[in-house]
Amino acid sequence: WEWSQQLDWSYYSKGPLVAWLIALSTALFGHGEWQVRLFAWLAYDAFLALLFVFANQFWQSRRAGWWAVALGLTTPLYFPLGQVMTTDVLLFVCWTWALWAAWRALDQRQTTAWYELGAAVGLGSLTKLSIGLLPFFLGLGLLLTPAGRRELRHWPPWAGVLLMLLLFSPVVLWNMGHDWVMFRHEQGHVVGVADAAGLSGKLRDLLEFLAGQFLALSPLVA
Repeated sequence: WEWSQQLDWSYYSKGPLVAWLIALSTALFGHGEWQVRLFAWLAYDAFLALLFVFANQFWQSRRAGWWAVALGLTTPLYFPLGQVMTTDVLLFVCWTWALWAAWRALDQRQTTAWYELGAAVGLGSLTKLSIGLLPFFLGLGLLLTPAGRRELRHWPPWAGVLLMLLLFSPVVLWNMGHDWVMFRHEQGHVVGVADAAGLSGKLRDLLEFLAGQFLALSPLVA
């Protein structure tokens, strides 16, 4: 809540979307616990809806859609984070939307899905920069395959990129005036992992990461 009382275009370690949404819900409905959590609940519902639609379309089976919803409800990571207003629940929504849009753009040949992909990644970048991994590796895959390079000769993918950059621009502009502090903060995470002491340190970090995946996602999903 305190975050939402100091509105800005970005912040030290995270984008501004959480603060903006809390400010909106408290402006509309007053200050209180449920008002702060409101958009977390709505985002979690949207996440479950996207899981259902994506799985239903991908496997052409409503049963698959309901299984996806069941996993979204029972996975240890998703349900608790869907009850509190943090960057994570918004990232879940944007990442799932982006994956669904990317599949429709590439597999189903839906032109408008490129615009959705740009919107999803752009909004996600207002929560956590980690969503940037998705367009990076998607773009790399397109560049490395003949079919992908043919896709890049058309306008819609680039329109999606422009939309993504437009939505991300508040973060960039804020950081320009604050010594790129958010990007240097993220760089610290990467450098810290790279500087892990020797092979044993890197192996320990890998094992901790894998163990964390099993605990957070459950062995079934991980």
